[in-house]
Amino acid sequence: MKQYKAFIFFLLFAAQTISANEQAQPEEHNANANINTQKRENTAHYSIGFGVSMMTIDDYIGADESRFYLIPTPYIYYQNDSVVIDRNAFEGDLFNSEKWHLALDAAGSIPVDSDRNKTRQGMDDLDWVGELGPSLEYYFAGNSRSQNRTFIDFSVRKAVHTDFKKIADAGWTSQISVNNKYQFNTDIFGGKTIIDTSVATLFYSDKYAQYFYSVAPDEVSAERAQYSAEGGYAGVRVSFGGTWRRKNIWLGLFTRYTHLNNTSFDDSPLIKSNTNLLIGLSVSYIFMEK
Repeated sequence: MKQYKAFIFFLLFAAQTISANEQAQPEEHNANANINTQKRENTAHYSIGFGVSMMTIDDYIGADESRFYLIPTPYIYYQNDSVVIDRNAFEGDLFNSEKWHLALDAAGSIPVDSDRNKTRQGMDDLDWVGELGPSLEYYFAGNSRSQNRTFIDFSVRKAVHTDFKKIADAGWTSQISVNNKYQFNTDIFGGKTIIDTSVATLFYSDKYAQYFYSVAPDEVSAERAQYSAEGGYAGVRVSFGGTWRRKNIWLGLFTRYTHLNNTSFDDSPLIKSNTNLLIGLSVSYIFMEK
């Protein structure tokens, strides 16, 4: 599975940074997007570039071991009347009104080699996990294409795990989050700056919690008792991200903090830390756009 690491890392980076969908787009794209909320035009916009990303990620949420990644990553942005795709998210409009917005939401996590994690040694590896499902958003300020917006998001995602040889069911996840996106009116160091914040309450199904936190009878060791995880409350996640763009240069900084106290599985022997912190930085050069 090692040959898929770079590809998997990019998928995680694309799915889990909390920056808003169009933060990577040029200023004129934001303007066109706002116009489209009033008058739909069958016009597509795209940007293509390349850069490098660095990120520190815990092996899994609740682990006390982490890895540092430094890999090349593409910069992709595409928008038409109903779809937005960029390095941060995939969003397909299913329904859109002045205050309500129904879209597709994606997330994921990278695989874990259990032999490299002391807590999981002797257990099966964790596969790449992909999640996809509907997201219902209600906007208190702005709308889904506004430069500045505040909204609450209700999402439910179906999860699967795969080693690229087979795909298996991994249960369900859901969350309720409050999100804010703000673009500064004045340039900072000559570039456009956007700040995103999010606070989410997480929930897992039994199967999802069991995939990450259960210990089967044949996986018991002197340090690891048998355990059957249950779904339910899965913690609170606070995310903060910022982007800066000047001409063809784009910078992105993102952090994500997850707190696991009082979760339905916090007594699992695989939980070694009730806090999880992800930090990442990305730099890209945009060489083509329309």
